[in-house]
Amino acid sequence: MRHFFTSITALLLLATAGRAQVGITTAPDFVVTDIHGEQHNLYQLLDEGKYVMIDLYAYWCGPCCQTAPEIRKVYENYGCNSGELFVIGLEADGTIQQCETFEENCGSAGGYPVASGLQGGGSPAVDAFAPLAFPTIILVAPDRAIIQQDIWPFSSAIADNILAPLGLQKMECTVSGTQALAPEFFGDARLTPNPFDGRLSVGFEMEEAAPVEIALTNTLGQVVLRQQQGVLPAGRQQLWVETAGLPKGLYFVQLKAGGKYSRALRATKG
Repeated sequence: MRHFFTSITALLLLATAGRAQVGITTAPDFVVTDIHGEQHNLYQLLDEGKYVMIDLYAYWCGPCCQTAPEIRKVYENYGCNSGELFVIGLEADGTIQQCETFEENCGSAGGYPVASGLQGGGSPAVDAFAPLAFPTIILVAPDRAIIQQDIWPFSSAIADNILAPLGLQKMECTVSGTQALAPEFFGDARLTPNPFDGRLSVGFEMEEAAPVEIALTNTLGQVVLRQQQGVLPAGRQQLWVETAGLPKGLYFVQLKAGGKYSRALRATKG
């Protein structure tokens, strides 16, 4: 993934010609895995009738850091991706750790999903949009048209002025697809050893009895192992997952209970 505006000529061109836009008018499809192990498919979201706001950014970009809290406000003001607007960040060329550090330093931790460039599929997705500056924040309509090619300058107020004529309503922030107390349902979750080799121990506390599923996904969002545990009682659980056939690398261990609660943990096979 290339770094944009590294030459004096490009910087002067931007200063004199104004902000550049993405180089296309129809959004290409992408499938990415965010830093918490959840997979996101653009066309699937659009086919559900959602508008999708995409932050094309880089972990090393100063203006991206300044803009991130405003993007988070939009995410929270419009239902935390449970309503008609879905907000996602596609990072250009960083690792998961670099994306996490960016979020912590820039006030966006725990907000809208982001996919790292190197480990979540963000880099090819960013390249497909061909932005000429970071950040480039775009808005894609359900018919896949890029109706806002570069919202700049960006603020939550400016976003409101763009979204209101489209009929998008602000709504209470809820957690899409799961309940807000999901992490508390799977309390004190631990993976040991981590890094792991042939077997991985998954330990957690459960608030109440529920059918539990354990799924391992790779950084491409592919489910490589799925284990149904049946109904487990409330209290401390210690389960084993056989991983001998998996190649070395980073994995996300997803705990799911009764179709209502989920939690993702990160583990490395060494």
